[in-house]
Amino acid sequence: MLAKIFTAKISVRARDLIAGGVLGLINYAAIYYLVKVLSVEGWQSSQLFPIYSVGVVSLSSLLAMILFKERLSRLKKLGLSVGLLAVGLLNQ
Repeated sequence: MLAKIFTAKISVRARDLIAGGVLGLINYAAIYYLVKVLSVEGWQSSQLFPIYSVGVVSLSSLLAMILFKERLSRLKKLGLSVGLLAVGLLNQ
């Protein structure tokens, strides 16, 4: 990718760099807090990772619906529902 950018085969806009930086900061914060929660007494990784995974997918889907006007198909809605139900059952 960097080779294509430097050979001018791909142009990079300032807004792309800003969006990439914001996404990188969000990902960094998510991993930082994930590691912090893993060190909290009473939380097991077998509980935390499913919550984290479903949370990422759910938040991504919600943002795609809001920002990009994406519509969720029945299959996607079913998948999100089953994932949330599974996390709920795992944490009982």
